[in-house]
Amino acid sequence: MDQNWSQQELAEQWSLGFEELARIEGKSVSLRLGFAARLKFYPLTGRFPSSAAEVPGAARDHLGDQLGRPVEDLFEYDWSGRNGQRHRMEILQVLGVRAVEAHDLEALKNWLATEVCPTGAGLEAALESIDRCGVADRKPRVLLSFYRCRFSTAMRSLGHLRLGDCAEIGPAWMGREST
Repeated sequence: MDQNWSQQELAEQWSLGFEELARIEGKSVSLRLGFAARLKFYPLTGRFPSSAAEVPGAARDHLGDQLGRPVEDLFEYDWSGRNGQRHRMEILQVLGVRAVEAHDLEALKNWLATEVCPTGAGLEAALESIDRCGVADRKPRVLLSFYRCRFSTAMRSLGHLRLGDCAEIGPAWMGREST
């Protein structure tokens, strides 16, 4: 993750909203910073951090300032323990992330066909990569609207490239990395 965040980027990506603050205030004081870091990190990366070191220093400071907590709380947070696991489940539920189902893959295929590859160029490779992900593997989690936005943004930044030119992106984009 980019370690050089401008003040504007920190404000846009790492500032806590009213609903997020209300949810965080319900946590034990020593766990608040860890929960906040996970809550803001997941939408940016599609996965949870496994340690405080994965959260950019500027973001750690920014979150700590907002919560009035020392950054040390983040290094003492139990990332893989019971509270950490509970926090992960809560954040996934809040964000609407769930296991991929057959109708999700079908909706994604339809979206790719109509929005990303309306001419059909490169569509077959994209659809094959989705089929390879399959529904039998329940481990990947997907928030389709999040990934659609993330993928669309990536494609816009690539400009002239079409999906057929970046078929490799399929499996990674579908959440094959750990969550």
